[in-house]
Amino acid sequence: ALRKTTLQTCALPIWVVLRSASDGVLKVAQRPEFLLLGKTGTPFTRGRLMQDKTVLLDTGLENGRIKWPKSLPSLQTGGDYSLHLAGDGVTRVIKLAIGSQTVQKTPAIIQLD
Repeated sequence: ALRKTTLQTCALPIWVVLRSASDGVLKVAQRPEFLLLGKTGTPFTRGRLMQDKTVLLDTGLENGRIKWPKSLPSLQTGGDYSLHLAGDGVTRVIKLAIGSQTVQKTPAIIQLD
């Protein structure tokens, strides 16, 4: 199940809880930032953002964060994007939908339990 909490002044979720059997889609800005929380968020050491089968970003997590680099172009709406988390033999895939906002004011907080 996917549960979202959204600020009234912003169309993007500020907090997302992803359960192990989640089939939801997380809506993010064109230059996304993610923050992983929760006890199962700790084994993840790498994040890979992909469009279809093309790797757009492959990075280590810094204090549970993934931030879109300024050197890369913005993501486009309508693409088939996903965030792949890996570490300590554990993997998770989160489907992403790209919104019309260029930059997120707060990171998309992903609580994995």
